[in-house]
Amino acid sequence: MSQPISASQCLAYAKSLMESENIILVDNQGCNSYNLICPNRSKITYFSTIQLDTKIIEDAGQISGALVPQVTFHAGFILPVYTSDVAQGQLHLFQPVPRSSFPVEREMTTVIDLAKFITRSSHFAKPGSSYKDASWTNSTTASLGRLVANTSLQKAAPEVYAEAVSLRQKLYLLEILPPVLTHGDLRSQNIFVGGNGALAGVIDFEEAQTEAFGMGIVFIYENFLGGMEKGLWASYDSPTEDTQHSRSIYKALTTAFWDTFWQHIAPHLDREAIEEAVWVALEIAIVNRHFTDGTLDEIDLKKETRRYILVYAEGIMLRIRDERIEFSKQARLDFNAS
Repeated sequence: MSQPISASQCLAYAKSLMESENIILVDNQGCNSYNLICPNRSKITYFSTIQLDTKIIEDAGQISGALVPQVTFHAGFILPVYTSDVAQGQLHLFQPVPRSSFPVEREMTTVIDLAKFITRSSHFAKPGSSYKDASWTNSTTASLGRLVANTSLQKAAPEVYAEAVSLRQKLYLLEILPPVLTHGDLRSQNIFVGGNGALAGVIDFEEAQTEAFGMGIVFIYENFLGGMEKGLWASYDSPTEDTQHSRSIYKALTTAFWDTFWQHIAPHLDREAIEEAVWVALEIAIVNRHFTDGTLDEIDLKKETRRYILVYAEGIMLRIRDERIEFSKQARLDFNAS
């Protein structure tokens, strides 16, 4: 781009596009866009620094219906410009959280609806040829190979290293999972909910692509079953106020998520046949999200950002490992009991 674009230029173009003077800033701006809203037309104008793949958004709409606002491209401006209807509800990020207690029922509704959102893609499997070379699914063999050769990781986080070795041996399991359209950034900033927590809209498909079914679950764990605490990932381990059942918030939410997940997968998928593969896909997604070129080959603990990445990844990865083992034991007990 040869010259900078001013906010006033964007505002003028949005007014012309919307044929309205009532244009204001959106509260939550995107990383790659400058967003303006026209309240009287319930439309948002996005001035993007990157070209969006509108076909992916169309596909997401076919899968999830009205939950995904469709976008329209507008030529004639220096930047790519898109418009869409305003999503219903409120950004999950902006929902009030009472100081006195965690809103378990509301968050459980959100988690259940997100499980349905993720499993819906399994009903619309894509051909294996739709994997991009840079997708998590296709790049995992190389990434895990580098991680296993990383002697500094073995010294700094032996349990994470051992899990990487184990995952490398299970890569073949990805082949039994259907390729599906996967949202690449399913966070609180990108979902809209109603007052009761019901999912009302999903936005920001910039990073969406075809991945092995199950990889998108990583965002549920990172953002809805736990969160950032003192720079680290921590699960919601506080006890619920449920007097009939002694369990943590985390346990209540994870149970609701997985029960819904398995109830809503495509009918041709057999839980017993793919369950281990789904857990592998989930852990591989963690590797791909948190171990990049800066940490795949060497973990330099003298660098604060590298140390932070390792500790964060270790916290969530080992928690999911332990949970996978627990779920597997319970599944065997249920099988033997039947």
